[in-house]
Amino acid sequence: MVKHIKDNSKQWPEFLNDVKVWMNKNVAPHLVASVSIFEDEHPCKGGLNCVIVHQDSATEAAADAKDRDIYQFEKVDKTAGDLWQDSFQEMADSITKKQDGRDSFVASATVTQNDSKLLVRISFDRMIADKIKSEMRPDGCCTLF
Repeated sequence: MVKHIKDNSKQWPEFLNDVKVWMNKNVAPHLVASVSIFEDEHPCKGGLNCVIVHQDSATEAAADAKDRDIYQFEKVDKTAGDLWQDSFQEMADSITKKQDGRDSFVASATVTQNDSKLLVRISFDRMIADKIKSEMRPDGCCTLF
């Protein structure tokens, strides 16, 4: 399945918060295949996009979605002069240094307003993700030992 979130009026921080809210309400971590963020055109005239590819999601927000905080988003802005490889290495080093026990993936985009680079660490607690996964297991399903 594919979820495309688009907004023509927001800046990146507010837009990414909307994406996080949708993900917390609708898609469990073990179902996420990828998250891509991008501007509609360069230079950007306001169209921000996020495409979330996932195996499945809720047709309605979960009953406890209001209080759910599965995902954390950490945004890092880099300048036009920073190389992409160095920017990703810095993000990887930061994740390793934190040793916060959270699983992560990184989405990135070029911000044409100032030709900068945007990297977003999307992370989640593995124990919470495993609990959600087991709760989603169909009744009568068995596990192999």
